Amino acid sequence: MPRPPSPASASFDPKDYFRTFSYREVVTALCLTLMLCALASATFYCSQYAWHAEYKNVLLVVSIFTAVVLNHVFYKIEHGRPNNYMGRTFADYLLFFLFWIAAEVSTIIVSGSFATSKLDVEIVPITIMFTVLLTMVLELTLSGVKRLIAMFGWHVF
Repeated sequence: MPRPPSPASASFDPKDYFRTFSYREVVTALCLTLMLCALASATFYCSQYAWHAEYKNVLLVVSIFTAVVLNHVFYKIEHGRPNNYMGRTFADYLLFFLFWIAAEVSTIIVSGSFATSKLDVEIVPITIMFTVLLTMVLELTLSGVKRLIAMFGWHVF
């Protein structure tokens, strides 16, 4: 008789995420991408102010972290259940991919040509590895936060 999967192994099974994957995840990620683009544009628009040099990076990191958390909160609202670790990771990859596409389109629109948005062959693997590592660390951190707030009886995402 096979043993039931442990909760730890269930959190690394992406089947639940892909079984329920639909336009809702894409629309949520697209809306959060547009929010991130608006926040990034507003941050760069304020570059003439003195506080910009000190707080620009902090604002961008907080904006990305907020978008990732909102992505998970909206998933729970849409599906009525929290997403597991692998599902959250794939949702983050979708969000980051859409943000990259939006940034490229924005660069093309602003510059008027494709020349400024060329990909450098040496940078692409490093960027992909950095994004994967960053997402894994971010999701492990969020898993810890999720367990911490669950101790208080709060189940936000």
